[in-house]
Amino acid sequence: MVLQRNPNYWQAGLPKINTITYPSVGSADAQNAATNSGQYDWSQATEPGIQKLFVAKSPHNHVWYPPTAITALMPNDTIYPLNLPLVREAISMAISRKTVSTLGEWGYEPPISTETGLLLPNYQSALDPAYKSDTYSFNVAKAKSLLKQAGLKTNSSGQVLAKNGKPLSLTLIDPSSFSDYMQDLTIISGDLKAIGIGSSVQGTSVASWTSDLATGEYDLSLYYSNTGPTAYYIYNSWLNYGLSAKIGNPASGDFERWNDPATQKFLNAYATASTDAQRQTALNGIEGIMVSQIPVIPLVYSIDWGAYTTNNVSGWPTPQNPYSSAGSLEPPNQEFVALHLYPTK
Repeated sequence: MVLQRNPNYWQAGLPKINTITYPSVGSADAQNAATNSGQYDWSQATEPGIQKLFVAKSPHNHVWYPPTAITALMPNDTIYPLNLPLVREAISMAISRKTVSTLGEWGYEPPISTETGLLLPNYQSALDPAYKSDTYSFNVAKAKSLLKQAGLKTNSSGQVLAKNGKPLSLTLIDPSSFSDYMQDLTIISGDLKAIGIGSSVQGTSVASWTSDLATGEYDLSLYYSNTGPTAYYIYNSWLNYGLSAKIGNPASGDFERWNDPATQKFLNAYATASTDAQRQTALNGIEGIMVSQIPVIPLVYSIDWGAYTTNNVSGWPTPQNPYSSAGSLEPPNQEFVALHLYPTK
């Protein structure tokens, strides 16, 4: 796809670049290879060793990976035993977020630090003081005890059993082209095995994955959250059943089908609040539900993978000039960044 400058654009003098070309790329590996070889001016670069493979090749090459959202494990809250809060808590406690961060995300995406699921430090002011010390723990023994407390039975080999008496097996899905997510799921599958929960990792097409999440026809999947000026935007996309639907019908949010009157009350209170104090009270209630019920399982802070070169154009967002994130995939900041760019030469 090729976009040409509109000489009649409503903002006089903008854009300052004449052409934007979007190539068709089949996989993350192909995109990374093209980025490293200098074929792209702006790209997502999701690979280990980016400093050596891309940045060090030219003083014009740069990356900036600010945390802008949350990557969470999305359980289907309608199916057994994921519909049990103690089971979701056990799964959360069994996952080594540090390993997911360092091995699955190559150290670029730090482990989430609060059980409220808040994006910190971005939304630090929204953190209920009651949860300022609540952090995720990695405790296999306690996770096993939570499964037992939830009433799940195991066989002589320690495998958790489904209702039919056979070993439980959950399927973890994500697009096979998302190389970091596939690594994450492999790590998570091993962590689940350590507490007796059987699982398999299934790579799909992006279209199939998107459809499965929308219709709720999945067990577990990694998914990146929405973002926005306040924490409400993430919570609303995760937990607002008004965005969801019955299994088999398409949803635009709340893919895990969390249907909780208390949550809806807090979300509605935030949306209709007239003061900051009222909005914070609503957020405090949602944070309490995240801590006690774990409708989704946040894992790491999701970064905006931005790689760019100043060979041809300048004006990119940087840590010193953070007018936008540097990622090339999100539609809102694509246009915003493009309007800041100008020819280097």
